[in-house]
Amino acid sequence: EVALPNEPEAVTPFGVWSGFNISWHDDRCRSNYRLCFAEVGSVPWLPASEYLDALAYRSQPYYDLLCDPADPHYDARLCSLCGERRYTVWYTTIVLLVALE
Repeated sequence: EVALPNEPEAVTPFGVWSGFNISWHDDRCRSNYRLCFAEVGSVPWLPASEYLDALAYRSQPYYDLLCDPADPHYDARLCSLCGERRYTVWYTTIVLLVALE
């Protein structure tokens, strides 16, 4: 279950790292959309040492960790939320590409 916007658990990894109170629930926040596309280990707020096991030899999309029931960072609701955001971005991109053709 996703925490309410005012609870500490609702703060995104970027929010924790930066010290800003950025809630997962804020659809107007660009960093929430970026987080759904971020690779673990490629940005300072998703350190590989915290999100991947010691034997990992490559990065992984943060979205994959949220959606993998075997992963300790699994969260079905955040997986769904990120899935919706990713869909919105890809759909908008395709519509714009078709419109600009």
